[in-house]
Amino acid sequence: MCMEINQGLQQIIDEMKGMGRFLLPYTYPTVPLEEEKTVKILKQREILIDGYEVVVCYSKADYETHYLEILQIQGYSIPFLPFTLVCKLGRAFLGSDCLTLIEVIKSSRKLYCWTLSTDKVDGSCIDVPESEPCTFEGFNFSAMNPNSVNFY
Repeated sequence: MCMEINQGLQQIIDEMKGMGRFLLPYTYPTVPLEEEKTVKILKQREILIDGYEVVVCYSKADYETHYLEILQIQGYSIPFLPFTLVCKLGRAFLGSDCLTLIEVIKSSRKLYCWTLSTDKVDGSCIDVPESEPCTFEGFNFSAMNPNSVNFY
């Protein structure tokens, strides 16, 4: 059962983003993937939002010239989530600009993965090559084919 029922979404986001910043030195590519796996539990939460039990995992990685923020969203016990909820969480964590979505099936459930790449110097968005522009209810984002991404 979800442990975060009484906390507000913004408080959860602030805490998770703070942990993401704290764990930057322990996140791939700064450390090998095997080492990052030891701290992954610190990057995820089970939350109840809009009546759905959801597992969210937030990570921030340092790629020398840019940062990559990743938000993974998955239903706790259901195979799919309403796309309005997936978009709501993506925007709440990462904003509305320059987001890219990758969807894959993992453990018989859909994993929704939002990413945001920003330049380390000026914070500007970095476009992701090989992505297709999409719009959902006025929200613009890019989508990537999961086959073009290395999920380790």
